[in-house]
Amino acid sequence: MLLPVSLFAQEEKQWPAPESFDLSFKATPAMKPFLSHRKLRSGYNDIDKARSIVNLLFGKDGLGFEYRPEITLPPSEAFEQRKGNCITFAMLFTTLARSAGLHTRFNELNTSPGWNQNNDLVIETSHVNVVVIDGWRQFVVEWLDSFQDLSSLGVNSVRDEKIRSDFFSNLGILALADKEYEIAKNYIEYAKSIDHKNESVWQNEGVLWLHMGMPEKAEEAFLTGIKYTGKNSSLYFLLSRLYAQQGKNELSEKYLDQGKRYARKNPFYHYKLAVDDIENNDFPKAQAHLKRAIKIFPDYHLYHYTMAQCYEALGETEKWESELRKAITLTRNPETIQHYQQQLQTLQTTKLD
Repeated sequence: MLLPVSLFAQEEKQWPAPESFDLSFKATPAMKPFLSHRKLRSGYNDIDKARSIVNLLFGKDGLGFEYRPEITLPPSEAFEQRKGNCITFAMLFTTLARSAGLHTRFNELNTSPGWNQNNDLVIETSHVNVVVIDGWRQFVVEWLDSFQDLSSLGVNSVRDEKIRSDFFSNLGILALADKEYEIAKNYIEYAKSIDHKNESVWQNEGVLWLHMGMPEKAEEAFLTGIKYTGKNSSLYFLLSRLYAQQGKNELSEKYLDQGKRYARKNPFYHYKLAVDDIENNDFPKAQAHLKRAIKIFPDYHLYHYTMAQCYEALGETEKWESELRKAITLTRNPETIQHYQQQLQTLQTTKLD
């Protein structure tokens, strides 16, 4: 999981030793009163208990947990501070759920929904949530509205070790953002010791070596990451840029082409390009990218909604309405449905006028 260095500003300049973190996913004494809540006692099925935990975490009468993409905390601190990013919340929920007797697995989205651009370099980011297993049923615990519909379209369970490794890798990037290079190196080395085949850790290590002015080691890290995955487009893009900076144009083109080949298989890559085109008022070009995204992932409402926006800008009312209706049928989020329906009603009112 590569996170953009520019995003982070650690609120407290504290860098505990990796060994001091408790990632056992077992409840702390402070969590026991929370787990004694009546909604988590016997009588509720596991999925209802999972929903209750989420409601208690985010509800006004509960913890009031705040999603903060720049904060990575272990479960105990997340429970106390009531904030954190997706991996933080996933670990906190898992700790509470397993302590309440639920069977859970970490879940990583099959296709990465996030892309961050650094000059001409597009970096892929991932998203983690949790799956609760109740007999033959699986319930995806997703706390961000923007990912709820997407998460229901596929489950990709990952081992606890992968998440622990990602946690320390993220801390490494946080330390890197603070130019604490040795601390960053320590966290990333620890992440590798937990899961040495985690390609995102090798990716982060390569970024660290670049910041430390060691391109040879960065090259080695990127190549190792590619060896373990072969499908992470960002590794190819990073390696391509490194070779370009070294004047190795043939190698740069080779890895750039490979990166694009894997990126094209991810619908969010095309969606990101479409959004860029819309910002530049190039709606036909945006539509071409959206068509490719829809071809790969036809049942995601956001692609059809964005296509509807393109048709609106081009004055093609009938196609605008058609795509908007598709978007409404493909989402299950009440707030999103309401938002889309309001736009549809506005369109119909305009047509009557």
